[in-house]
Amino acid sequence: MQLNELRKRFYCVPTSTMINQIARIFAATSSNTPLLLEGPPGIGKTQ
Repeated sequence: MQLNELRKRFYCVPTSTMINQIARIFAATSSNTPLLLEGPPGIGKTQ
């Protein structure tokens, strides 16, 4: 995906920190390792 496509789709700028976090989440979900998501109610943790 190109940078402009990401901006339009997710309304954000993909920083190195964001890309790192996405890679870590992808690795955890791909390996069937339990993953604990923390955050306030209503932000889409269960989607």
